Amino acid sequence: MFSYYIIFRRTEIIILGDKIKTIRKELNLSQKELAKKICTQVTISKIEKHNRVPSITILSKICARLGVEIEDVCLSENNSNNTYNKFKVIENLCATSNHIKAYRTLISEFDEENLSAFELKEYLYYKGLTQLLGFNNKQEALSNLNMALLVNKYEQHSFMDVLVMHAIGITYLSDKDSGKAITYIEKSLENIEKIDKVTANYWNHLVKLYYNSAKFYSELKEYKKAIELCTKGIDLYGESKKCFYLDMLMYEKGFNLLKNKQKKEAEKHYFIAAGLGFVNNNKQLLTIIRKDSLEYKLALNYLDLKN
Repeated sequence: MFSYYIIFRRTEIIILGDKIKTIRKELNLSQKELAKKICTQVTISKIEKHNRVPSITILSKICARLGVEIEDVCLSENNSNNTYNKFKVIENLCATSNHIKAYRTLISEFDEENLSAFELKEYLYYKGLTQLLGFNNKQEALSNLNMALLVNKYEQHSFMDVLVMHAIGITYLSDKDSGKAITYIEKSLENIEKIDKVTANYWNHLVKLYYNSAKFYSELKEYKKAIELCTKGIDLYGESKKCFYLDMLMYEKGFNLLKNKQKKEAEKHYFIAAGLGFVNNNKQLLTIIRKDSLEYKLALNYLDLKN
């Protein structure tokens, strides 16, 4: 089986429009000012009045302008706190590759008959996932994942549906059925664009999804498609600001290592700082690194630091 990352999530969340409005007013920003170069003023109005946002990208940029994290203006729904915490345990077990323990915990902690529709979809997703990765039981995995897709099938696709479809694709791939794998992986990619709800840790999951998909297309020797998907994942990571200031910290450590006469170690940190600078589009930092590279004769000449 290919060494793919499998995507995990916690729960759907909804936008707190009133909270966004409060923060905006505290910063003395008008709706028009908040919307500038991000979206329309009408979009801001809809977010504040109806708790809806067109895309995760728009919400991320709005949060960046307000100086808050996405989680600060969202609220979990559908899952009770108790159920949420149980799913969090399952998620953490899966994230650390304890899939057999995750499966046994899932079976012992949840009563399938008493779950809401949303909780049932998540339960079936994890049940299928752990059967695949813990026991290599592809038939049972597909059975549960397909049942997960049937839950609320007439409602608008959620990010959970995307994860389920992606997991089905990976299951078919592990069974060497690349035709069906392509169908489900492409569906998961298409449905990303249809999502209008945000999920906790959305960016990390989405980046992993693009990584898995890129690796899949690379195995099929469709390198251009793989490059396109890698680029999307990299761009999303940059937009999420997950590496914000990490590039600066890497540079600062490199600079001080250099001054401390640890040139080889310094060059490594300069190299990482430059890479993160490209991801973050930190042109000012790249200019500084280029200047230092010339002044201190660092082994970074192969990098085009002017871009």
